[in-house]
Amino acid sequence: MEIGDWRLQKPESIGLPTPTMSFVNHHKPTPPKPKPTAPSTEPYRFSFNQPFPGVLASPKVKLVPFEPTLHAKIFHSQYTPQTDKYIPVDYTDYGLFLQHLEDFYSLDEHLLLAVIDRTKPNDGADLEESLAGVVGLLRSAPSALSAEMGPVIILPKFQRTHISTHAIGTLLKYVLDMPEEGGIGYRRVYWICDPANAASKGAALRMGFKEEGVMRWYRQVPAAKECGIEAGKGRGDGKGIHGLLLAQCWDDWEDGGRELVERQMSREL
Repeated sequence: MEIGDWRLQKPESIGLPTPTMSFVNHHKPTPPKPKPTAPSTEPYRFSFNQPFPGVLASPKVKLVPFEPTLHAKIFHSQYTPQTDKYIPVDYTDYGLFLQHLEDFYSLDEHLLLAVIDRTKPNDGADLEESLAGVVGLLRSAPSALSAEMGPVIILPKFQRTHISTHAIGTLLKYVLDMPEEGGIGYRRVYWICDPANAASKGAALRMGFKEEGVMRWYRQVPAAKECGIEAGKGRGDGKGIHGLLLAQCWDDWEDGGRELVERQMSREL
């Protein structure tokens, strides 16, 4: 074997002793689940790995746990292919959307929140009129005090309004404020988007996130998606996307980041 030849070799062929114990890889691929046609009738529950007060609020929005039986059909009825353009999973099919929700809630590192427009009558009580989108956290890591903000999806009729600013700002306060201020005191919250998604990048920059770099071939996306680029032959059917990484850290937050968010939210009052 030449230096740099990484191909699998028998231990004895490269000067290693033959193992005296055998082992077996017991991994089995998870069989695909049938697509649900309606939200589960089981009692609603989630198990996020940080304390959550039940509702986060600004003067113009409320963020509450996304409950499929209350929110899924309304959200999906207003979801459009254009809204879906840069989402790396398929939300346009209702069954796949419900399946994704089930997978999402199976992980305690994820939190999905419905965005409610409080400017609608009765503090947004009519969800048909006030459900404005979703925001959430991914990969919340208490050991690292970091989390990714996502997904951030604002439904078409609420875009270019106060909704995005207030939803993102309210969630930032929850993540980066200290517990005595109503937050969880994380050190870092990051944001990843397709570099071609100018709207997502602009929203992050406007709310104080800073560019850190691009992760090439960040993830696979369904072949039918408009976004993405083709990968090499034999490396899966789906296209791939790069990931533009932005972040806001505790020192950014304490060195003017929180004031920036407050100013942006006050402009939308």
